[in-house]
Amino acid sequence: MKRQMVDMLAELVKIPSDPFSDKQEVLDYVQSFTDQIHMRNTLFGDAQSPALLAEYGQGGVVLSGHLDTPPIGDYWSFSQSQVASGRLYGRGAADMKGTVVAMLQAAADLVLRKVPVVLAFTTDEETTMQGAAALSKTLPMRRAKAIVVGEPTGLRVAHAEKGVLDIAIETRGKAAHGAMPHLGENAISKMMRIVRGLESFKGRIAHPELGTVTMNLGTFHGGNRLNVVPNKATAEVDIRFPPPYPPISSTGRSRSTCGGSRPRSRCAGSSPFRRSRSIRTLPTFGCFGRSREGRRPSSYTHPRPSITRRSIRAWSSTVPAKRNSPTRRTSTSRLNPSRAPPRSTRSTPSG
Repeated sequence: MKRQMVDMLAELVKIPSDPFSDKQEVLDYVQSFTDQIHMRNTLFGDAQSPALLAEYGQGGVVLSGHLDTPPIGDYWSFSQSQVASGRLYGRGAADMKGTVVAMLQAAADLVLRKVPVVLAFTTDEETTMQGAAALSKTLPMRRAKAIVVGEPTGLRVAHAEKGVLDIAIETRGKAAHGAMPHLGENAISKMMRIVRGLESFKGRIAHPELGTVTMNLGTFHGGNRLNVVPNKATAEVDIRFPPPYPPISSTGRSRSTCGGSRPRSRCAGSSPFRRSRSIRTLPTFGCFGRSREGRRPSSYTHPRPSITRRSIRAWSSTVPAKRNSPTRRTSTSRLNPSRAPPRSTRSTPSG
């Protein structure tokens, strides 16, 4: 079993699944396994970022994870799926293809014992999370007694999590020759002032368990020639903030740090949450098991944050995202060893 799981993980890690890759190959790999253990596969969402719901029986615990990863990047010391000192290295080995392999093997064992179980895997967790939004409307997810999300938490129940505010900013200036910068307006200089203002936002809010606000300047682009005053700059900023502040409050606070600048921008956010370690109702992410006090909760419910994946126009008003019904595609054939995509039909899910 252990050797089989290591081999599966090595194969899964080698399949590209970053935001720029076709997700069909990694999805086909997982579906070929769920087909072999006689689970019923249903696809939700669009073709670019499909989500898989695999079911055996009714009323089973939902094991949930994501198959996509961030881009691999540069300067790796190990090759993808290389094993060294008892560890397997590669993009997604921990977050979270390793957990996906463990869930697949757990599902196989439960099916063998004729115990109902549901697998829910998305392919856009690192980007839009539209797959999770589609799956959340399905009956197996809405009626689940427990949803196990296997994000790495050190095998501890996650009872609190920061909220997130992702900001995409664009500044515009006026182009001029580099020898006469006083005739132009430098868009990069404008962006630098905004970023410095946002950095002052860090540490303003403290939480006894989650710490302070953090900010990461993830991307920064501007200019096209050394001797030209740049007339455009763009940046993407990731802000994480503890409870009790919702994204709208954090948006306003981040705006106040920009010194009156009003750049073009857009935001997306979700609220933080916290639950007591010992209460009987736990949030549906983090590890599943006993609380730190050792008592097993008797019921599990999904937290209901004040904002869930809403689009926010920073510096102006809040615009809720459209709530469309998910597209459902039901697999009607088994996959062959070549991992060919399954034939499917489209319909609208009940409920």
